[in-house]
Amino acid sequence: MDQSSLGRFATERVPICLALVTGNANQARVTSLETLTYREHQISSLISCGARNREIAPKLAVAQRTVKAHVTAIFRKPGVSDRVRLALLMTG
Repeated sequence: MDQSSLGRFATERVPICLALVTGNANQARVTSLETLTYREHQISSLISCGARNREIAPKLAVAQRTVKAHVTAIFRKPGVSDRVRLALLMTG
């Protein structure tokens, strides 16, 4: 694990893991979702409804590549690896 990956792990995943261990999972969920930007929240909501990147792009008047970049950032912030886990996180 390189230094940047280690730093990202420490700042993004350790607080969530600690909250889960201490029984404060709801706080971890809220905290990780609070770090999303307004646009990331929009995209996350659309993903939670089952929308694909190619469906999201025209709704938000952006390129599919832009949506893909946002999705990557969205997955990284709360530490999820796919759309299903994101949807579960969004719905609580």
